[in-house]
Amino acid sequence: MKRTFFIIFSALCLCIADRAAAQVTIGSLVDPQPFSILELVGGGTRGFRLPQMTTIQRDALDLTGKDAARGLQIFNTTTKCVETWNGSKWIEACPPEGPAESPISPSSETSVGSFCGITASNNNCTFTAAADPDAVAYEFFLSGTSQGIQSSNSITFDETVTTTTDVTVKYYYPPSFLKPEMLPVAGNASWSNNTEKISVNIPSFKMSKTEVTQAQFEYVMGKNESYFGCGNNDNNSYAKKGNATSALPVETVNWYGAITYCNKLSLKENKTPCYSVKDAQSNEIDWEGSVTIPTSSDSYWNAAYCDFSKDGYRLPTDSEWEYAARGKNGADTYTYAGSDDICAVAWYSGNNNTTSDCAKPCESVYGPKPVKMKTANNLDLCDMSGNVWEWTWSGDSDVFPAATPSNAVQASSPYCGLRGGRWDVGESNCRVSDRFNDVDPSDWYSDIGFRVAASIVP
Repeated sequence: MKRTFFIIFSALCLCIADRAAAQVTIGSLVDPQPFSILELVGGGTRGFRLPQMTTIQRDALDLTGKDAARGLQIFNTTTKCVETWNGSKWIEACPPEGPAESPISPSSETSVGSFCGITASNNNCTFTAAADPDAVAYEFFLSGTSQGIQSSNSITFDETVTTTTDVTVKYYYPPSFLKPEMLPVAGNASWSNNTEKISVNIPSFKMSKTEVTQAQFEYVMGKNESYFGCGNNDNNSYAKKGNATSALPVETVNWYGAITYCNKLSLKENKTPCYSVKDAQSNEIDWEGSVTIPTSSDSYWNAAYCDFSKDGYRLPTDSEWEYAARGKNGADTYTYAGSDDICAVAWYSGNNNTTSDCAKPCESVYGPKPVKMKTANNLDLCDMSGNVWEWTWSGDSDVFPAATPSNAVQASSPYCGLRGGRWDVGESNCRVSDRFNDVDPSDWYSDIGFRVAASIVP
């Protein structure tokens, strides 16, 4: 369908040095969306030539159901980001300089046979991939040949194509969607750990807003083996309901896989990795190469060392995790992360595929849910209670940082810790104070994921 976009600027002269007011109309010729006076800023360091508006002004646009508006881009002066309307919501891209980066795919093509939500029409010519509200483009392949990048999640071939033909698809996302959004957490030199009732020094650090998603994990690791990813056999899962799984938290990842992701993401962003793991010959793991992640307890990986002075990504310590879950200055006394009402902040057994405790479950879907569907705590951190368990650096409460950061294992046992609860446990396991610290680092289950942290270094 041909879409016509236009932006009418009246009384506008781009040669004006700094700023010009303009009357703007956004939409199609048939169904225009009138808009108030905007300002087009020229000559700035970012160099944007897009209609500019605040978040409030943007939200005043009525674009819902207006197909001609799909693909519209603006520059949000509140967030300093380029935003694209994908037909149902605004997709954000926040480059440090210059125009928005081109969308990218987290992985290679996904086959129709294994990908969730792919359907074909009765005449076997039209194929439809699961619509992804976070995707900005789709690319279908016919027997390995690209059919071009398009905004639609459907494509029609000629009559020679059947449902058994090798049809694959790629999803494309803004670059910002494929990396964790890191939020600052102000430290506290004498925080009282409410779980252990000890005083802990918490220097300022950064924590990811959400659990690492399937798309983020696949973009770095090149694969996604989540049980609740596309193609699993659970007919009640989010994927089998015809939904894309890019925003679901990655799971079925053991502790070794989590620290591998941290080091690989660090290298991808030109940061210094925090983790060091030596093999049997005392050689450092080649983090830039293909890393073989152990599936059973490994003494060499259990002796991993974390250098907290590096600027790369890492797992939060046990104390950092609880401190952040308890909000600003670790002061919240809520039972769960951000509230005493578990239904407001967590996916757990009481509202996962049931209505036993909360009035409205998520599409009656068994398994984890997309991140950011529940209310965040006052640090804007989401899903710290429920959804999936989250790996931490150590299994017991720790003073961070120690003079020499401790190894991954405690002196007495080779176990690591989990925090936050998960989608299929009761309320008690989702409490901020609850800890599960008897977990083998090689364990991988469909309810274990992680989020990342980073030290703030000079």
